[in-house]
Amino acid sequence: MSQLPSAYMDIYPQGVSHPIRVPLTSDRMVIGRAPDAGVRLDSGTVSRQHAELFKDPYGRWWVRDLGSRNGTRVNGQKIQEHLLEPTDILQVEDFTLRPQGIAPSSRRRRPGDTTGMISVGDDPPAQIASLNDLETPRISAHHIDVLSKFADELLLIEDPDARLERLCELMVSEPMHGNTAVVLRISRHEGDTATDAQNVICGPYSNRNWKRGELPYVSRTLLHAARKGNIPVVASNISSGTGVMSLSLAGGIMTVAAIACPLSGDDPDRMDLLYVTFPAEYGTGQWLALCALATEQHRHADAAWDARNRAQQQALIETELQKAHEIQKRLIPQNVNIPGLQVGIGFAPCKWVGGDYIDAVTLPDGRALMFVADVCGKGLQAALVTASLHTLIHTNITAKLDLQDVIDRLNRYLCHMLPDSSFVTAIAMLIDPKSGKLSYINAGHPPALVASAQGKTRELASGENPPLGFIPDAMRISHDTLAPDEILALYTDGLSEMTHHDTNVMLGVNGVGQMLAQISQQTSLNVTDMLKHFHQELDRYQGSVLPQDDKAFLLAGRR
Repeated sequence: MSQLPSAYMDIYPQGVSHPIRVPLTSDRMVIGRAPDAGVRLDSGTVSRQHAELFKDPYGRWWVRDLGSRNGTRVNGQKIQEHLLEPTDILQVEDFTLRPQGIAPSSRRRRPGDTTGMISVGDDPPAQIASLNDLETPRISAHHIDVLSKFADELLLIEDPDARLERLCELMVSEPMHGNTAVVLRISRHEGDTATDAQNVICGPYSNRNWKRGELPYVSRTLLHAARKGNIPVVASNISSGTGVMSLSLAGGIMTVAAIACPLSGDDPDRMDLLYVTFPAEYGTGQWLALCALATEQHRHADAAWDARNRAQQQALIETELQKAHEIQKRLIPQNVNIPGLQVGIGFAPCKWVGGDYIDAVTLPDGRALMFVADVCGKGLQAALVTASLHTLIHTNITAKLDLQDVIDRLNRYLCHMLPDSSFVTAIAMLIDPKSGKLSYINAGHPPALVASAQGKTRELASGENPPLGFIPDAMRISHDTLAPDEILALYTDGLSEMTHHDTNVMLGVNGVGQMLAQISQQTSLNVTDMLKHFHQELDRYQGSVLPQDDKAFLLAGRR
């Protein structure tokens, strides 16, 4: 008997109170309007492949936006990728989605999870003390040793939730004498009436002597003082004679001291604070300094782990990009040998990998297929599309389809596969080396150029075809002839849109044509020499300016 799925997504179309329940039956499900989407949202405003749900090796569910037109929101915030919690609310256009049956991502408490947690008091305002208000505290060698070992521990704890837990545990351990410790998330904005009790993200932790059932009392006055000054503060509800002013607490609350220390300072809207209660005699400058040092060490550990993770991720990315670069280089033909034709190929991605694709293939009937394409965008995403182009072109050519069928199939596939904002410009051309007859389809690409030994150039008609992946309509085919004393040039807009290093003038199609005509006269139409000179002229035009786009071109002449 098959096991029923334990996780679901409840979908609420706008204005509908009863959800449509979709079981999460696989580890990856697309959200979108496409007919084969696992979570189908039937609306014209939703992208075909809007977002995806996927489960990682640890059983946690994630949502990732797939380059949708208007984005994906979780709890009102636009996201690119987000680890889902059971309480999260997803918004895709006019649809609300709520996960059901998924496990919490970690032991760390989420904002809003406060059942049986803490009590927050609206106590009357009182004067609060910071380190600037107190005499210089004396810290014992024992406590310095405790804090030093604590700092070393944090550098061995990779999980940020576990580091927060260790900070709370330290506060209620014997050296620190805390009664309870909790980490809160509060608003930075004055006048925010949100209940701070709804923002517990770690804890509460309590020591062994803390009476069971007695929950930590949190003073809103102390929280606001820490927020206002962004500094550690202390208060007590009895006079200690140490300069710490009394803190008014609601009736029935035991005599305690409380310390609030900010943990994070970058977010403009919220602040995380460590809030610790102590027996009243510890409401001193010494204990405020100890807590402040502990939170500072936690901050340094977080920064160290962030730097370490960024370095590891960067190293991994560099390794993966180098592998991708090598793979993409192997997709570009080297030393092309087509009977009856001279063919030369130039390719230079502006990053590790690029979105330009170029190919030359000999067909069984002796003709040659030349294909040059430019994927909208740069980098790894564009390179993945070029790999798909290589596979599809070679698979369909092997199936002995004609040029029209090959390009129409490729167009329909890209219409289904690409995000709404992406497309591919391309020119695909069949050449008969014996007769010089050309059959080609230009899909929104810069026009092919033909140069003669006399230094003249002409553009091949571009037609009115849209780019591939735009609309699934059939493409129009065009025809021409390549004379024995002519050279064909196919290229991407990395050449025509290149700007001069000094004048910032764009080269343009005319500039590419003039450069090609000049080289044709100098080299007597020898493609090998032309390729070398073309690279040199392009480099001279660009100068020391960093390239802004990939460059790819193909030169072909009849022998």
